[in-house]
Amino acid sequence: MKAYDKIPEWNELVFREPTAEEREKYAGEKFEQWIDNLPSFGEDVLVTNGIDVWASWFYMDDGICLSDAESKIDDVIAWLPLPKPYER
Repeated sequence: MKAYDKIPEWNELVFREPTAEEREKYAGEKFEQWIDNLPSFGEDVLVTNGIDVWASWFYMDDGICLSDAESKIDDVIAWLPLPKPYER
């Protein structure tokens, strides 16, 4: 079962072909697929591949990337905003 089926706060990443408008808007960027339902670029979030969970953030380089250089964006299936810090 997917993480977003068990915990509804998880946001499923939806991979698809970019539209002509997106290709034009991001001309010069090299990407073969587009991802819907991303958090804001640079926002710290939790991500999961369905097995592991870790903190990371997304950014645009030659396509959409994760700050965690050892993880591939294609492996991530969902993201979750970081919880609010503990307060006494």
